[in-house]
Amino acid sequence: RDTEALAMLNTLLTLDAVDAAVRREARRQIVAMHERLGSIDTQLATWEQAFATEPPALDAGYMLVEAYGRRRPPDVAAVERTLGRIATLRPGDVDTLAALERSYVLRGDRSSAITTLEQLVEADPMRAVSYLERMAEHALALYRDADALRYAEEAVRRRPEDAAAHVRLGDLHRARHELDAAVEQYRRAIALDDRLFGTFFELAQLEGERGRTTEAAPLYMHVIRVSPDDETRITCM
Repeated sequence: RDTEALAMLNTLLTLDAVDAAVRREARRQIVAMHERLGSIDTQLATWEQAFATEPPALDAGYMLVEAYGRRRPPDVAAVERTLGRIATLRPGDVDTLAALERSYVLRGDRSSAITTLEQLVEADPMRAVSYLERMAEHALALYRDADALRYAEEAVRRRPEDAAAHVRLGDLHRARHELDAAVEQYRRAIALDDRLFGTFFELAQLEGERGRTTEAAPLYMHVIRVSPDDETRITCM
């Protein structure tokens, strides 16, 4: 009874009290039903016209994104074009920016992904650290090491109690052969979490490579005493 269900879902989208997650699911179901009914091409034209009006019908834009993404192969250019316009119409909309970033990554456009993540940092400060970490990953993939380091440093500045953030920053310093800085970050990480056995081991290796066996020995001993992983303990012996 798809026709009746479509009518109910379209009515649901007209209600102001419906939250974002329910609206997303309703739009997904609407597109799927039109595909089953064989009316998706006709409906695409209707949504495109509605989204092109002034003011644009935003739900039509979101359904276009869903429909373009379900094509085989997905029409990535149309998805990004539509999401870009929605982002302009709704500045700072987290769901739209997140979807746009995912599309850029799938297409391999990491530079645009970083630009979008910068907007997400401002729009969604509660999750800024995770966005900054992804920015660092994208920058590394683009061989923009200095940018990657800057993003990782900002992540640590925003969440200094996050041991994993210190580890990631330490890894970047180590990759750049900035060993003193790497050691500092690793030590901050293990001070926050004494069960980061892999970091204890990495730090001990670094100290050993620098001839600082006195500093390395207690790190190995901590892993031997506390680690639940037999293989890790044996490696330290």
